[in-house]
Amino acid sequence: MGQCQACIGSNNASQTSRGAADDLREQSSPNSTPANPKLRRKKKEILMSDLVQEYQDYGNQVQSPKSDGENGADEIAELQKLCSAEINFDGFEIVKVIGRGSYAKVYLIKKCDQPGDQQYYALKVLKKKDLYDKNLLHHTVQEKQVLLGVNHPFVVSLHYAFQSPERIYFVLDFVNGGELFYHLRKKVRFTESQTRFYAAELILALDHLHKMGFIYRDIKPENILLDSEGHLKLTDFGLSKSVGNEGLDQTNTLCGTAQYLAPEVILRKRYNKMVDWWGLGILIHEMAVGVPPFNQKSNMIVMNDIVHEPFVARDWLSSELQNLLYQLLEKNPAKRLGSVESGGTDGICSHLFFQGIDWEKVENKEYPAPIKPKVKDGGDTKHISKLFLQQEIKNTPADSSMDMKLLKEMHFDDFTYAGSQHSQKLLQPSAADNYKEETFQTPKETLGLLDGEAPLLLQKQVTSDFASSASALPQPTQ
Repeated sequence: MGQCQACIGSNNASQTSRGAADDLREQSSPNSTPANPKLRRKKKEILMSDLVQEYQDYGNQVQSPKSDGENGADEIAELQKLCSAEINFDGFEIVKVIGRGSYAKVYLIKKCDQPGDQQYYALKVLKKKDLYDKNLLHHTVQEKQVLLGVNHPFVVSLHYAFQSPERIYFVLDFVNGGELFYHLRKKVRFTESQTRFYAAELILALDHLHKMGFIYRDIKPENILLDSEGHLKLTDFGLSKSVGNEGLDQTNTLCGTAQYLAPEVILRKRYNKMVDWWGLGILIHEMAVGVPPFNQKSNMIVMNDIVHEPFVARDWLSSELQNLLYQLLEKNPAKRLGSVESGGTDGICSHLFFQGIDWEKVENKEYPAPIKPKVKDGGDTKHISKLFLQQEIKNTPADSSMDMKLLKEMHFDDFTYAGSQHSQKLLQPSAADNYKEETFQTPKETLGLLDGEAPLLLQKQVTSDFASSASALPQPTQ
């Protein structure tokens, strides 16, 4: 697919099935019946103003809550003023639906500054109430913080952010080369040369995030897009977190996708950026082998294996790649490749698997990509699932039953962003500090772990807290 997965996050639907073992990261296909290709549907041109109509008429659509008495309308007007459009969207047109998840819908939009000069973007729309009910509003703020704080060739860019009383809007790069997941499933697995190329670009993206004080926490091929030249773009920062100190400060939230969770995350230990290097190891294995190394039908069994079962590399992989995987999938984060003890990111870049790579050329995109998606222009959607493209564009009216107190609680002060002034103040929500992070999020289920506890299945004794795989390290050939 395309940008749809960039924006929806862990609640995305996928064009290609991963199989029963990976059901937690897949959302069932959108509730839409594929249209008969012989039937021609009249194209609907909807302007941006149609989608954000609640900017203009929200006060007429929302009933004053009883608790607010006669002041309800005035308060709604005041709130509407806070949300008033500071961005001029004249000239924007909504083209198609390109993605949908549990909490977001994504549209392809285009802007025509001059005849023949078209710029395409992805518009991500989230309903505040859905996020509020699942205690996820703070993730939206974190996503915006990350997008404002980073500026890197292998990370999607935020162009605009704004809100209405009921919705949050992000205008992002439209990256139309398809998901890495999509291309990987077409090939079954990548060659080691192809794996090396995409691993190298991802290493630089993660290193930049860490230097900015963020950890990513959601590495998987669905969250990596390819541009028209085949270079990757890391997307979906809803689970990212600001930890400071170049990613070395710690947190302990259990979140992410089961097959990619590091042992310390599952065990509810304090963790830092080392979880991303574990995720890198899982992704490299999936690219080179075709499946994640810990891949069972049950999420709980997957997590149990991650904590207790030693990783065993396929013997047909090169000794260099085997060695890299054993070091990245070291269960003890203090000994994992990428740790301070192992030389940090430089320790990864200098590994024999990456021997001969000029990292400056990688960052400058001077190496030709092994996969170059075929796209005719910036608005080409051939790599987007037809299940999304066939959906009708609708403008859902405002919820007239929404309580004014709740609307205020869901409002973010100074949220609007326009342009690429990455040095501007990172904006904080007016109420998000009251939220706690979710324990574990999946599209189909939430494990509902008790705060501070690991699943009971995982609470058996582990030698020195982590079952080290270092003894199994093969020695790479020189």
